[in-house]
Amino acid sequence: MLLVVAFVLIAAATLSKGVQATQVPGEPRTHLKLHTTRQSPTDLEISGIPHTPHGYLTYAELESLPQISATLVNNTEFPGQTTHVTGISLEALIEALEAPPSLDLVIALCTDGYHTHFPSNSIRSHHPILVLVVDGQTSMSWAKSTHKSDPGPYLIVYDQFVPDFKVLAHEDEPQIPINITALHFTSAAQTFKAITPPEGTLPDSPVQQGFAIAKQNCLRCHAMGTTGGQKSNVTWSTISSLAKARPDIVGSYVVNPKSVIPDASMPGWPEYDAPTIAALVAYFQSLPKVPPSSPRRVTRE
Repeated sequence: MLLVVAFVLIAAATLSKGVQATQVPGEPRTHLKLHTTRQSPTDLEISGIPHTPHGYLTYAELESLPQISATLVNNTEFPGQTTHVTGISLEALIEALEAPPSLDLVIALCTDGYHTHFPSNSIRSHHPILVLVVDGQTSMSWAKSTHKSDPGPYLIVYDQFVPDFKVLAHEDEPQIPINITALHFTSAAQTFKAITPPEGTLPDSPVQQGFAIAKQNCLRCHAMGTTGGQKSNVTWSTISSLAKARPDIVGSYVVNPKSVIPDASMPGWPEYDAPTIAALVAYFQSLPKVPPSSPRRVTRE
């Protein structure tokens, strides 16, 4: 009984630090070392870890980690179907790379400039899965056999996702990036500093509520300098300027982009009510004016 209690305490302590995964006592650990050059087009690029700042992992090396499976029903990336996937937990990968707890944010970089931010608390709560196999095949083979778009080389899904929070009409939502080519390890405080509201903003104010929404939602495609997704040419500072000059346009665009720009590719959030839109606008209005800059794609080579 004492051994059981001790194990539970050790496991709890491990999960409270950074984004490290739990290790069963006596079970051999798998440590992965990065290659300095790419071995294959399917290699996963890794950056930001101090002892090996930049390198690559092969598909086979990722397969060497403990595998987990999930059945997805009508998933965002597999609509109208039941799909069986196998992959590795992001927690297991973090542990195998021996990433220090100070790196409490993992950013998935996608081929189209889309960035997905995975803070340590979200990883511990939702257990994201880096998919290696789709219905028994690699994503490329699956795409060829089903005549569908290839979501690879890598994508992230969840076995079950239960929202952790709700801010006004915005609910914590699963981050499901596809076409992932790289994972960047960094500090959440350092990353989000560029978009944090001015000091003195009250914790429960509309500005802070809008910040929480924008941090999870808008940052995937829109950038403040090198912080944030590179998919959209509309930068964080541009949104801020527009929110100050024409808040009505910002609100309309968020709810229904095509009502403002008919050929807009951004999805809308019709569930966002007036207080939610007001909070987003208040957040962007609170930001100091910065010189406009063009987003640039993050490259590691």
